[in-house]
Amino acid sequence: MSPDAVAAVVAEAARLGAALSFKDSLIPPAGLRRLASLVAGQVRWSACTKLHLMLTPDTMRELAAGGCNTLEIGLETLSPDGQTLIHKPQSPELFLRFLDAAEAAGIAVVVNYITGLPRIDAAEEEHWHAFARHELRKRPGLVAKIEHNGFQLERLSPMGRDPAKFGLKIVQSWPWATVLDYEILPALGSKAAPCSP
Repeated sequence: MSPDAVAAVVAEAARLGAALSFKDSLIPPAGLRRLASLVAGQVRWSACTKLHLMLTPDTMRELAAGGCNTLEIGLETLSPDGQTLIHKPQSPELFLRFLDAAEAAGIAVVVNYITGLPRIDAAEEEHWHAFARHELRKRPGLVAKIEHNGFQLERLSPMGRDPAKFGLKIVQSWPWATVLDYEILPALGSKAAPCSP
């Protein structure tokens, strides 16, 4: 991000009494710290990121002092099998440390969570989804919510680009839609199971 472009947007937001939301697939901790420095508390802002060891209580307090109000994290799932499927390992301990750091800094949290991943045991998914909900509720000083979504096969995701590698078969697509209709290939399960988005 260009510092001049950010400064111009921050100045306009301050003039309008508005808040800013920096939307990207994610902004890593170093980028969040740069934003906090550029915004310097002139307006309230939010951003998307992912779990990271650098999101310590000290870093989170630095972000809050720079005006950060909310962080949205793409947790996706805490299910070990689900994390293996989507190639996104994140330990429950790292998630809990992040929640503690956010609570200590007074930063609100939105947790993106997905269930319904292909071939992942529904009971395992629900166990970890309930675990995440419980951990948010047990921190009274944390403003947080889970944004729960059912799995959809996105056209540009690794699964959408190479479905056979994940044991899936595309059964329908639409030129205007980013999601695909699929079924689980019989070779990797007892029988094909249609899974509409």
